[in-house]
Amino acid sequence: MNRLSYYGTAILFALFFFACGKKSDPFLPVQIAPKPIKKFQAIARPESVVLLWKAPRKNTNDSPLLDLAGFKVFRAEVSFEKACLKCPKDFIQVFDYDYRGPRGEVPGKEWSVYYDRALRHKNLYTYKIHCYTENDILGPSSKFLNVYYDVPPAPPSGVIVKRKYRVVIVEWAPSTLLEDGTPVEGIEGFNVYRTMKRGEYEQFPINKEIIKDSVFEDIPEKDDIVYFYTLRTVRKVKDTLIESAPSEEIAVSYMDITPVGVPQGLTAIPTKRGMLLKWMPKTEKDFAGFNLYRKLPHEESFIRLNEELIKHNSWIDKTAKIRKRYIYGVTSVDRSVKGNESALSKTVEVLYILK
Repeated sequence: MNRLSYYGTAILFALFFFACGKKSDPFLPVQIAPKPIKKFQAIARPESVVLLWKAPRKNTNDSPLLDLAGFKVFRAEVSFEKACLKCPKDFIQVFDYDYRGPRGEVPGKEWSVYYDRALRHKNLYTYKIHCYTENDILGPSSKFLNVYYDVPPAPPSGVIVKRKYRVVIVEWAPSTLLEDGTPVEGIEGFNVYRTMKRGEYEQFPINKEIIKDSVFEDIPEKDDIVYFYTLRTVRKVKDTLIESAPSEEIAVSYMDITPVGVPQGLTAIPTKRGMLLKWMPKTEKDFAGFNLYRKLPHEESFIRLNEELIKHNSWIDKTAKIRKRYIYGVTSVDRSVKGNESALSKTVEVLYILK
């Protein structure tokens, strides 16, 4: 065989070898899937285990997650006696949860909620969740959540709600029994819930840490609202916190009863247009306006001069008469429903004479 024929045969052999894929495995494209759920929590209660989670916002390649379609919720179940956290889990799908957010957009930060009500006491339940896309591409699993489910405690009783200035004080009698009437063991503390709509509460308590005592102090964000409070006892079973049913619901009228500060620096200056009253302005956020009062030296009571609140820190008393002596005072009024009014400022007495 000459040299040209030899090289030609070698080239043909190489082309045939690579065309048949004999040298390497075929390339397999990597599917882009949603990242695993990171924020995943469980709350154990008498009626259910409440699962809460937030959807991921990116795919496994860090691109924006724009085609989220839903979540698959899985659960494994075993009795306390057979519980083994490190053993393989026999998961079954218990729910297919449709994503309810807008399509074509990155998921928001709101919580998704699932209530697992098919429960038995003295069972360990392990949960995991997978996200999936509109093309049914399943993402990696979330972390496993283990819930040791057992008899919940009884709720607190004798709930009392009081108010001291801006502080709402909640007091109660701790429960001493489980829900089934047996003596309680492993009580961890209490959670307090608050709402502005009777019977409609958020999933999370307003206390950041479990309350160990039987009293809690709260300062709500808004005034002039009726708030409702309820409590739950918290029992600890192994590593699981189990809440009781809610206590009786107590309402408290959180009306603003604290007025803004008393005005300062009131002065009276006779002018041709009338008696000019001036004082220092107010800067409080809930300030609404001023009321101006006047009386004669021999009179017992002041009368209000303005019909509507004075918005500025000055006023001209056009009803003042020459050579009359007057005593003036001013108050501040807030924006509350009650229109809380401050005490009268330091008064000023002046004779209306033009120089």
